Amino acid sequence: MGDAYPGVTARLSARFTTEAYLGFPEAAQSLPQGRCLYVDTGNPIAPPPSLYPDKRMARERWGFPASARVLLVFGGSQGARALNTAVAAWIDAGIPSDLCVIWATGKGQYAGFSHYDRPDVRVVPYLDPIAEAYAACDLALVRAGMMGTSELSAWGIPMILVPLPTAAADHQTKNADVIARAGAGVHLPQSQLTVERLDATVCGLLGDAERLGSMSNAARRRGRPHAAEGIARRISSLLG
Repeated sequence: MGDAYPGVTARLSARFTTEAYLGFPEAAQSLPQGRCLYVDTGNPIAPPPSLYPDKRMARERWGFPASARVLLVFGGSQGARALNTAVAAWIDAGIPSDLCVIWATGKGQYAGFSHYDRPDVRVVPYLDPIAEAYAACDLALVRAGMMGTSELSAWGIPMILVPLPTAAADHQTKNADVIARAGAGVHLPQSQLTVERLDATVCGLLGDAERLGSMSNAARRRGRPHAAEGIARRISSLLG
């Protein structure tokens, strides 16, 4: 049960289940109580390396100055049209001179935005391995899906969350809300995703080292980097 608000199938199956593993602990509030044991395992992700990569070296591998501030933008494997359009308009208007951007457009949208690639804005269709981008960035502009936010939390990366407004049961908005309440991100509704708002939000966060550090710590507190291992152990225990 990966999201903050479980879907219909998850809520129904919990009535007949011994244990359920939660990607977001807040999901337990919307699940039937009594029979099922809900365990805050987190979502199973590829964990960060035990020794975190050096951020300066990671930036240099992208061709960025070691002292640069770096924003990571992605909207899943297919990309997010609203994010891509807003970022393109922002670049056209002029991003800060000391800001560098790693921008994954999604494979299907890459052709429409690839011409924005330049030394301080690296445009790619897809990030694989994405760890190279996580290691280099200070802040991420993303949708609020369960897997991306779980990975960012495990890496301790502060988030600007723009939920997909058409997601089933509006679950991405619920994900964004709980992450924002925990202090690990900022919820920016798609309806408010203007160039001006984007610029103010990104620059405001990157210009406030204390707040950014607090958000990073809050993200790590939510992170469950070894969720897959924990889930496997619990299943093995149930099977005897």
